[in-house]
Amino acid sequence: MNIMTYLVFEDFFSQVEKSGLALPLSCLGDGQVIDDVIKELISGLDPIEAISYSSFWNMIVQHCDPDESALLGRKELQAVGFGKDIPGNKVFVHRDCLLHIMSRIIMDGNDGNMRITGGSDRRGTRKYYKSLLLVNSKVNSITGNARQTLLKDHFIRDYPLSYAPQATSTIFKNRLQRYWHIYSQILPSMNKSEREMVSKGVRALEKDSGLSLKEHYLVLAGVLSWFLILPVERRKGKNGGTSLGFDYRNINSFYIRKNNFPDADRLMCLIEYLARDKNCMQEHFAKNRRDAVCGFYRNFQDFFDRPIFKIDDNSFCVLDLKFFVEGLCSGFLWRIADMASLQHNLQDLKGYYGQLLEKYFIFLLDQIFGQNRVHKTPGQGADAVIETDDYLLLFEFTTEYYRFASLYNTAVVSFMKDIKRLLFNQGKNDPDGREKKDKGKFLKLNEYLNTSGKQEKEIIPILVTENYLGDYDLLNQFDNVLDQGIQKCGLTSIKKHKPLILCLDDLEILWALTNKGEAVGDFVRFFHAWELTNKGSCLYEFSSFISSQDNAVIRNDDYLNFFDYSKFWGELLNEESTPEKRHG
Repeated sequence: MNIMTYLVFEDFFSQVEKSGLALPLSCLGDGQVIDDVIKELISGLDPIEAISYSSFWNMIVQHCDPDESALLGRKELQAVGFGKDIPGNKVFVHRDCLLHIMSRIIMDGNDGNMRITGGSDRRGTRKYYKSLLLVNSKVNSITGNARQTLLKDHFIRDYPLSYAPQATSTIFKNRLQRYWHIYSQILPSMNKSEREMVSKGVRALEKDSGLSLKEHYLVLAGVLSWFLILPVERRKGKNGGTSLGFDYRNINSFYIRKNNFPDADRLMCLIEYLARDKNCMQEHFAKNRRDAVCGFYRNFQDFFDRPIFKIDDNSFCVLDLKFFVEGLCSGFLWRIADMASLQHNLQDLKGYYGQLLEKYFIFLLDQIFGQNRVHKTPGQGADAVIETDDYLLLFEFTTEYYRFASLYNTAVVSFMKDIKRLLFNQGKNDPDGREKKDKGKFLKLNEYLNTSGKQEKEIIPILVTENYLGDYDLLNQFDNVLDQGIQKCGLTSIKKHKPLILCLDDLEILWALTNKGEAVGDFVRFFHAWELTNKGSCLYEFSSFISSQDNAVIRNDDYLNFFDYSKFWGELLNEESTPEKRHG
């Protein structure tokens, strides 16, 4: 794995200019000094252009390989006279840095007129790049456990990696088709009491946005294809040298305008629904939240809520592609929950959403292992059980996840409390449970192990989550939080049978790499090898590990049929058709 660090202000300059004074570099240890200098640098810039240019760079780093974006960044620094050759794997622009500078421009930028791009005057460019280097210095000055920060901020929070476009494009394509299948096929098949609240939220969102659910997904598929899938395929040489899709060498391919996209009316309808201009973003920043993010990442949730920036009435840009896609896939629940009519029923909505996603989880197990092998015991034990002569696989599923504030606050205290709440919650009176009634998932798995009565077989308890929670050995690096929780709660069976933590992405990749007749054997073999490998080299991702094995090839026809992106496109474009069943 190629580890990269950040190019910082100190790499290029021997002093800091603040209010006309030259200060020593040591003053950069004070975050307030950095903030003050950044404010001075950006105050004269045209804020609309600065936000657009930042989002342009953010799109570059999310669709280029790290080496390429690092090279582009160094060339830019040299072009404005910051020509010092800094050794080592260091990057200039990265996602966190760019989102932070956007938030600073929205909050602090004046209505200046100094341009960053165009013409021969590069004073605005130098000011802007200096501010980015100072942001990198600020990131480097954040104190705390460096390893825990790396694991939380990059291995967990940034999954799927924003700077690994090939892997991320595959995951996002699959997720898009996953959630379309969930809402278009599974939701209508549920009984009325189960589906009514989620359906009500979808209908309210459709009415508010002026788009049907199908049109939401059609637009999302178009934006994802333009900015990520087509560029990735172009690099592989798979689309015949087409000029379609984002290309950083063509600035016009970045802006969302009607002439860039087919069927632009629907596109512009959704874009306008999600977009906010600078003044509206400022108002959004000022809103109070129950769980606020403090410090460097303070306004990142506002970008998740509103990932599109309105430049003018005819031009828009994506502030962050990752937030845009996630907000309309797994984050679609929160779009629904935002509807005022559903605010008082949030807990009920989350419960029904969990039932909906659990049906997809069971569908996946049926496709991987065979419907006759998967035993469901709703309300009586594990969510699913697979038993052979030699193995007993116990599955528990959850849609619960970390709070946004826990992931983005620089301290890990609230993050570790979320781990305890998710896995070890004792009930409504648990001091860290936030009034959650359900027991933690490790407590439930321990109960299933205690009642399994199959001790002569190898038992593998498996927790499957909607979103990537993190591997056991990753999470336990946070002060042994899992081992200590198991000890404190007396989970003797869990201690004996270490749980495997997977997400839906992992199961979908497993489906691709095996067939029903061999699935149990393949899965157990993967599990044993996974527990013996250096997980860090695979970023603690089970799917990354199994897909990197020498004999890993996609060999499941049902998987290829279900995740057929061309068929998915055709389904969305066909106005008259009902959703086709895309599985065997």
